Amino acid sequence: MLQRVARRREHLRAAVPPSRNGWCAGMHCYAKYVKVARLHGARLSSPPPVASKDKNARYFHIHEGDVLDEAQLRKWVKQASKLPGWGKA
Repeated sequence: MLQRVARRREHLRAAVPPSRNGWCAGMHCYAKYVKVARLHGARLSSPPPVASKDKNARYFHIHEGDVLDEAQLRKWVKQASKLPGWGKA
């Protein structure tokens, strides 16, 4: 599972130019899934599906065997890279 996530990370990294806006996402790795957090996910068009205690953050989960919508992942990353990230105003 972690190898699969690492491949997606490299794929997305190649799709988006480097940003100086701070961190825009984080990953929480659990035994059965990976939770991908978007700091300003609520501000994205078609926001990630899982709400957070923080009204601005949104999550999506990747379970082993899931078919990922890579086009949607790229859209989220591109949009998030233009927003202020962690550590930025």
